[in-house]
Amino acid sequence: LAAEMSFENYKAGYDSAINIILNYKEEKRIDEKIKNLITAGNMAEAISITKKYLENPVHRYCKNELEEKINDMAYSLLMRDKLNEASRFFYLNVQCFPNSANAFDSYAESLNYMGKKEEAIKYYEIAISKDPKGPNSKNSMEKLAMIKGKQ
Repeated sequence: LAAEMSFENYKAGYDSAINIILNYKEEKRIDEKIKNLITAGNMAEAISITKKYLENPVHRYCKNELEEKINDMAYSLLMRDKLNEASRFFYLNVQCFPNSANAFDSYAESLNYMGKKEEAIKYYEIAISKDPKGPNSKNSMEKLAMIKGKQ
């Protein structure tokens, strides 16, 4: 949990960290909420609660971790041939982490597994544009070459 610190609060004797701790109410983990909503087919609500979670300054240190957790859940499903469900998790990451080359690369991979080659090409190209010199870009370029070579 992140606390906003300011000199004004310090001068007033207000401790933001203690306030957050004292007012914390334990709730179901965000990744579990997301999993339950996606499994139930409620993508709109899964996207909505994820975006609200990410917009809350208290969770600012958890953003990268959440993207990774969602990606891991998706790959776990993908490896068990639950392609449609995996694709929904990857799509959630694309919607909630629009600057992540990894999110687009992973979503493209799920589309490719599903045989949706044209959509996969589109998302691989977006992944490359997000981080042209990064590791995801290299992977996306390799996958694009394979797809285009088969067409």
